[in-house]
Amino acid sequence: MQPLSPVSGHWTSRIHRGPGATWERAEADLDQACRPVPLPSRAVWARHLRHAHAWLVSAHDSAGRCDAALAVEVEPTRALPGHRLLRAHHLGSALVGDAGDVVLSALRDLSVSAPRILRVNLEFILRTPAEHERVGRTLRTLGFRRLDEGRNYRDTLVIGLGGSEEDVLRSFSTTTRRDLRHWSDGPVTLRPIVDARYADRLNAISRETFARTGGDWEPRPWPERIRLGIERPELSRLVGLFREGRDDPESLLAYAWGCVHGDFAHYDDAGSTRAEDIRVSMAYPLMWDLVRWARRGGCAWFDMGGVTDGTTESGDPRGGISDFKRRFSKEVAAVGAEWEFEPHPRRARLARGLRQAAAVLGTRR
Repeated sequence: MQPLSPVSGHWTSRIHRGPGATWERAEADLDQACRPVPLPSRAVWARHLRHAHAWLVSAHDSAGRCDAALAVEVEPTRALPGHRLLRAHHLGSALVGDAGDVVLSALRDLSVSAPRILRVNLEFILRTPAEHERVGRTLRTLGFRRLDEGRNYRDTLVIGLGGSEEDVLRSFSTTTRRDLRHWSDGPVTLRPIVDARYADRLNAISRETFARTGGDWEPRPWPERIRLGIERPELSRLVGLFREGRDDPESLLAYAWGCVHGDFAHYDDAGSTRAEDIRVSMAYPLMWDLVRWARRGGCAWFDMGGVTDGTTESGDPRGGISDFKRRFSKEVAAVGAEWEFEPHPRRARLARGLRQAAAVLGTRR
């Protein structure tokens, strides 16, 4: 941990280089203050799912309590050997405010002081335009620019989790409620996936699902995701639909994975296989399970993981998925924004030039 200089006389910023006791104490302070960090900014995520290094940037009051924090993954770049990229995911409302400004300023100062950091990318998921405006004002002042096309989605469908479980259920379409009433009529059962022996089967189902939509598929780190859910089941849930009475890997028919990020949870990944003898919709009970889990955990809203304007008939390869999500919600919200900062512009321009030259050479071979 490397302390930085006090900021504005109220907070001191700190850098925690890798998960450890000080990182986890900062998390505990934020959890106790009901300002929890998103899952990708937690030490458990850094231990299980970051193949790169991770740093936590935090702001502490005069008593040493943490008031805001974010984690960045630190990755090498092939464009300029020896240099690194910083990226943070699913940053949320806990960074909206003065303590969040201190964290963002400390991250900017850190990147400027390290000559081999080429770029900093921050991906936000914020529920309201006012939150976006507040964070955006700080980031522009610090020299960040908002990207027109970020890596993550901008628009998503939102499910409000206030009221009773029955209230949430009544907000779904009639077709969805009907399918949820009848899914258990089939020879299937639903349960969390807590055994790494399902990893190969999960990848096979994921690959099959992507083939149906024409997407580019990469293997998922299922053993690590499973360990994450075992260690922190209130933050990560991987749930599967199985053939009734069986627990062998081939009995797994469908899965869905959800993550909690403070006041909201999001649907991250899902897949299903074809089974001619199963006459129930596999995806509906999995989604409902994640929504109920998020509500029980105290989340205020559920992010459906992005949505497109397309439909099944429109030619959009993700139109069918978006149609499925619209059966749970009609409320579209612009939640996503990505901000970028290049602390050393000349090196960043050199890296872009080298990438472009490599792309040209590649096309000529």
